[in-house]
Amino acid sequence: MFRIYSRSCRSNLLKCPVILQHSRLRQIHCSSSLSLPKTSKSSDILTSTDEDPPAKRTRRKTVTSKTVEETDASLVKAKKSEGRKSVTSEGVEGEDESAVKPVKRRRKKLANDESVEGEDAPAMEPVKRRRKKLVNDASVEGQDETAAKPVKRRSKKLINDESVEGEDAPAMEPVKRRRKKLVNDASVEGQDETAAKPVKRRSKKLAEGSLEGKDGTAVEIVKLKQDRPEQAIDFEPEFEEEAEEEPEDDVEANREEFIKISPALRTYLSKAHLAGSAMGDRTRVNILNEALCDDIIDRFGSSLLKHTGCDIIDINPGLGIWSSKIHDLLKPRTHLLMEPDAKKYLPYLQPLLDAEGSTYRHIPKSGTVWEHLRHVTTPEFLPHQVKLSPDDPKINEPNSTLLVIANLAHHPRKKYRGFESMSQLVMYQLLAAARSHALFHEYGLIRMLIWIPDVEKTSWLTRHIAQMRKNAVEAQITTKYIREIASSTVDNHRFVRDSEFALNKSIDVVRNMDKMGITTPKHRQGPMEVAARQSLATGGHRVKSEDFERFRRGWIDEYEDLQRRWDEGTLNQYEEKAVEENPVENVKNSKPGKEKRNYTEEYARYIFLKSKKRVINIHGLLTEQLINDHNNINELHSKIMKEDSSLGDIEKSKHEIKAMIKTYEDKIANLPLAAFKIYTVRLDGARIRMEFEKREVEPLKVYAKEFRPHTELCLLDIEPQALWPILRQDYPQNYDVFEYIIGSIFAHPADTVYESLENLWPGALEFIADKCPSLTDPSKGGSFDLKHLSARCLTTEMLKEIMEAWMKWPFRPSRFELMTKSGSMVHDPDNLEDDLLEGP
Repeated sequence: MFRIYSRSCRSNLLKCPVILQHSRLRQIHCSSSLSLPKTSKSSDILTSTDEDPPAKRTRRKTVTSKTVEETDASLVKAKKSEGRKSVTSEGVEGEDESAVKPVKRRRKKLANDESVEGEDAPAMEPVKRRRKKLVNDASVEGQDETAAKPVKRRSKKLINDESVEGEDAPAMEPVKRRRKKLVNDASVEGQDETAAKPVKRRSKKLAEGSLEGKDGTAVEIVKLKQDRPEQAIDFEPEFEEEAEEEPEDDVEANREEFIKISPALRTYLSKAHLAGSAMGDRTRVNILNEALCDDIIDRFGSSLLKHTGCDIIDINPGLGIWSSKIHDLLKPRTHLLMEPDAKKYLPYLQPLLDAEGSTYRHIPKSGTVWEHLRHVTTPEFLPHQVKLSPDDPKINEPNSTLLVIANLAHHPRKKYRGFESMSQLVMYQLLAAARSHALFHEYGLIRMLIWIPDVEKTSWLTRHIAQMRKNAVEAQITTKYIREIASSTVDNHRFVRDSEFALNKSIDVVRNMDKMGITTPKHRQGPMEVAARQSLATGGHRVKSEDFERFRRGWIDEYEDLQRRWDEGTLNQYEEKAVEENPVENVKNSKPGKEKRNYTEEYARYIFLKSKKRVINIHGLLTEQLINDHNNINELHSKIMKEDSSLGDIEKSKHEIKAMIKTYEDKIANLPLAAFKIYTVRLDGARIRMEFEKREVEPLKVYAKEFRPHTELCLLDIEPQALWPILRQDYPQNYDVFEYIIGSIFAHPADTVYESLENLWPGALEFIADKCPSLTDPSKGGSFDLKHLSARCLTTEMLKEIMEAWMKWPFRPSRFELMTKSGSMVHDPDNLEDDLLEGP
């Protein structure tokens, strides 16, 4: 070994001594960066050795060419290097002289040994390949030819030895594939021709044999398993992979036909984003596709016509695409654009403001700040609107002369205190304003069209019983309806609906749409609408009976992929190294010569999911039986309550129902914990109909690329309604009490109603249960026993009865006591000490 030290006067020299191998020393001497005497021969420096000593490297491996002066051809072994360079042996001029130079390659081309002349002049150029291609030994001429042996490689491209001439011409070694495609020399034709064919295999083990050609050339082949016939491939594997893939859906492939966004608009938004916060809030989501707005108006435009000539309050119009579509449809007398980021969006809003006869008016204030919104709801900006007093009956009636549209979406979402995002906070405040007749609801009950992130739609419009929370209950009480106009149309909650029930409901909705003459463009149809229309077109569909098929878990795609690979025979069951290297030794009760066999990670996952699927189906059958038992008890209980004459002896029926309840409760007690959780969710979901199931039409499908930043949004149509009389009376004191009640009940929605009322306040259960007949009425979603009714199953009718019974309870706590228990600080009118401290 030699140590080369750099000179301190040169800045580009090596900073520390470097150990160099012999094959690289000559190149260093000839370099202009070092002041060393140049030599013309490597023998002046190297020791007289036939082979270079091995040198350890971290990132690069070398290819060594060996020459032997004999008539037999030498075997050349090319190993794939981990680096990005290859070494070429260009010539050998003597017995003990060799020169190897590194060659950089940017483009990955075919390695062709076009001409090798001489007695002992092998030429070898290993090149990295990415794709799988065939290895063809097109022409091998000479006395003795070496057979091709498979070598492991990562590259997947063709290596063609087109011409190898001379006495000793070693053949190029073919590539051993890691995946499905293997190299098989299936035929040997003629004297000097070898054909290689790839063969699909289940495992990676190769059984080697040989075929002999006319000249005695030995060609190693791959023996197939008896149950795996040989498959010849007449084209490149990369094209075969493309042929195996299923074609994409026409809608997905032709998105450019209905998502048309101006390149100038894309460029402008990109530059504005790079400009930073100086141009405005970069997280706000804007609507870019005009075709989406047109499709929405075509579907729901008829329901908006009653607002023709109205006033519009537009919160966060952004680029104004959605705002202009609504404006062109309704021709409003006043259109207030509350856009705070004027610097960013004014270039697109200014043409609307400058149009002839324009009724637009720009207000550079944020509509999500209530102080700014109060400033807008004045005669200066809304001269045609008249504020109503709280005692005026018209304040609880819809006002079609005013419409509010807003875009509250941010991506990523902005959290604020106890809310997951700012959009949730603003939505909560808008609904609270509708209840209290604040802000623009002083003019009456105002309809709202609001864009929110798609992931938040189930917070206000529940699809599954497990999604019932306090804010969803308040939304049901405050609004006449909340419609999902456009969204991703898919469930984005961890609790999934019964796919069979959901499909049947979609079929009913599609039939209703056909009766009304409502059609949906193909690219706007969601998965459920597509499945419903296919079922109607084919006269029905296959009913899914297994629990695993009806309730699609998050890992179902993974399981189906593993199951498909197992059926095709491409899923390896055992690890090869475990079979070869880990034989079982001295293990009790083991057979002699038996080897330890370890499952592959993928196969272990497959059998785990398969067993999990089997358990889920068993639990599903148990829950179905229990739900049927519960329904039978409820039916008999309802007849006993109504004293149905068909029962005959009422007392006998009462004894019968007691025995049925005892058997039912024993079955529940013996359920496994996992099955019990499934049972409670399924039973609760079958009791009442969710708000989403009350829809008249299917929502339109939106795509993330129709917005900027790219994310899916949901458009909600919200129509407020008047509160119950018990809540309007002495508002907001009574509503504070009701808010405490539902907050306490839905803090633990999976608890039973019996437990919830018992924890509400001491003595509340005994008084309220007798005053609420709907709790035990099966026809209204009730149950024969409050211990078998979950709190999340309470309907609005039940909650109304609970509130009315609470207000009649003579021992109810005061509002101050309730607010104090909930953590709120309010004034206690009964406390004289507080009045004395406040003074006159």
